[in-house]
Amino acid sequence: MLVLAGHGVLKTSRDGGTSWQPATFGNLASTDLHGFAVSPDAPSVWYANIAGLGLYRTGDGRNWQVMSPDTANATALAVGPGQSPRLYALIPGEGLIVSADGINWQRAGRAPAAAASGLDVDPVSGDVYLAGPGGVWRSGDRGRSWAHLGLKEGALLVAADPADEARLYAVSEDGRVDRSLDGGQTWHWAGEGN
Repeated sequence: MLVLAGHGVLKTSRDGGTSWQPATFGNLASTDLHGFAVSPDAPSVWYANIAGLGLYRTGDGRNWQVMSPDTANATALAVGPGQSPRLYALIPGEGLIVSADGINWQRAGRAPAAAASGLDVDPVSGDVYLAGPGGVWRSGDRGRSWAHLGLKEGALLVAADPADEARLYAVSEDGRVDRSLDGGQTWHWAGEGN
């Protein structure tokens, strides 16, 4: 199942994105979503970050529980794999914060680019990706250390392909989509057909 979430939008697709059905916001305190993530190992567990309020969690899509106000200013949210997944939130101007329980948060060690705009976590390896004005970075140790990947241009978004750990996508500041087939060592415009 795919989930589409944003400002006042919550929809699901069970056919790979061909058609979309509205989902209920249930008892969620607001529909002003500034971050949304689905647990890779428990697809019924959703996390929503509400502007000014913080992180909420649901296991059924209807009954939401408040987790933490620490993410109230976050603009991106991601969840790692595992039975006890780590949560990541990106706060503009401050950087990346991480939590093992969704309640207690701390700064990710030496996370690059406080002005980073994009965040993703590989649903299999747990590698964390950040996109920002200087390109794309990866952490293979849950945010403790970072490596700059080969993309030289600024990026707004980054996404790891859940079916292929070596395949990454990045959206540049001018809207161009680049793809890497080798874990970020080299990048090519996604329209090149490679």
